[in-house]
Amino acid sequence: MEKNFHETLKNYFASQKMTQNEVADKLQLSRTIISNYLNGQKNFGRHSAQKWANTFGIDAVWLMTQGEQGTPPRHLNQQSS
Repeated sequence: MEKNFHETLKNYFASQKMTQNEVADKLQLSRTIISNYLNGQKNFGRHSAQKWANTFGIDAVWLMTQGEQGTPPRHLNQQSS
């Protein structure tokens, strides 16, 4: 797992000015489930990663591998350049 995977994901949504409740609404999931993903208590499977990818444009491979492969969220890539 990438050392800062969960922080990167949290920071991405913060940069988009989205609360966990807003993320939950867009994905039609409970805020508790979103919190579990963002805090590392729940891992992304293929279906969930694809749903997040389709909804937010985040690389599904990056989600499923917890940052070991794929591309971090685009907004964050642009900040680090």
